[in-house]
Amino acid sequence: MSTVTTVKDVKDYIYDNVPEYNEFTVGDLEYIPSLPVVAGPGHVFGGAGLHDRNTGKTYKLGEVGMTAFCKYMAIPEKFLAKMPEKMNGEVFNYFIDKYRDDTGVFSHFDDEVMGSYKSSALIIPPREIIDMVSRVFRDEDVVTGFEYNEGLVLNVQTPDLFVDARVDDRTNGGVRFRAFYGSNPRVSSYMERLVCSNGMVATSELDTVQVKGRTMSEIVGGMQSMSERMLRVDVPSYLQNWKRLTTITTSNPEQLIHRLARENELPAKLESNIIEAAASLADNNFYDIVNLVTGFQHVAGVDGKDIDRLQTLGGNAVRDLGGHRCHGCQHNLDY
Repeated sequence: MSTVTTVKDVKDYIYDNVPEYNEFTVGDLEYIPSLPVVAGPGHVFGGAGLHDRNTGKTYKLGEVGMTAFCKYMAIPEKFLAKMPEKMNGEVFNYFIDKYRDDTGVFSHFDDEVMGSYKSSALIIPPREIIDMVSRVFRDEDVVTGFEYNEGLVLNVQTPDLFVDARVDDRTNGGVRFRAFYGSNPRVSSYMERLVCSNGMVATSELDTVQVKGRTMSEIVGGMQSMSERMLRVDVPSYLQNWKRLTTITTSNPEQLIHRLARENELPAKLESNIIEAAASLADNNFYDIVNLVTGFQHVAGVDGKDIDRLQTLGGNAVRDLGGHRCHGCQHNLDY
């Protein structure tokens, strides 16, 4: 889910849509190839499911839930898609028997599985995260990225931090919060150019929140401390870097785009499309080139992983002022 809203709206949504978490033992699960068709609010569900014989609870496996459970059980999902339904059941039963003593946790909305995790996985309740975000930002500050499937991801920007790189060309600063279930949370500096909504994330090895030996309140408190430091120190510095990129030029924009794409592992087809679009550049400064590249996050067909790569490419280019590069091949000499 991605939309433009406010911190208060996101908080209200999360409080009204709280996922449930239930533990399970793999050996207690029974795979059901086809559940009875049941009409729900706004949809009809008749897909596969899992019945927990210990609790008597039946879970629905939609596309997201199926992918999550297959990943948890190490079941080759793409292989399953090519098999008859009956054989799918045999494969599930084989893996259920193989890992019968393992325990895990389902996250679900209205019994529809959204995630499957080991019992030891770190799961930070979304309410605790949004409460922390509300302490860092104002209710009316803007959320332009919001994911709420397997944890919580928020891109929050505030008009209190900004730079006008050019006349009528403002970029706001903020923070990205990323807390997927089962993974250490990350907090990163975020910037967004308002005229085009191009988001940029400046990453660092220090973005990962340490969790070992910490209580839940200490982990969330660490996220808050990191975000407050970024807003106070890092983001203002990056915004000034962003303006300075209007004065830094390259003699070969296409080669620079190639290097940036390789350094950030963009797919070859996406890189080719960006280089082709470089013919429209009116100038060869880093500011325009980075804007061209990050603008592809809005192009139809660009998936979530590539959007992340594009935003990180932009943010890290701002962080490093484009990097210390060879004038000819544009190779980054810092690495």
